[in-house]
Amino acid sequence: MTYESLITNPVGVIEQLYRQLELGDFSPVRESLIAETKRREGYKAKGSLPTDAWRERINKDWAEILDQHATLR
Repeated sequence: MTYESLITNPVGVIEQLYRQLELGDFSPVRESLIAETKRREGYKAKGSLPTDAWRERINKDWAEILDQHATLR
């Protein structure tokens, strides 16, 4: 699954995940997902990174967590 496929066809991608993960009948979920995607159809991703001040704060305040994640790779 890619981000692009998920934003292009969210219901279809999630339905495929249901099949691959053997999560059972997708029918009860389909209508809710369709309604939710319609509700959010005007959403636009910002496409920008946080400001320098926020990046510095993240690096400072989250350093331990980021280090742990880096060692897990």
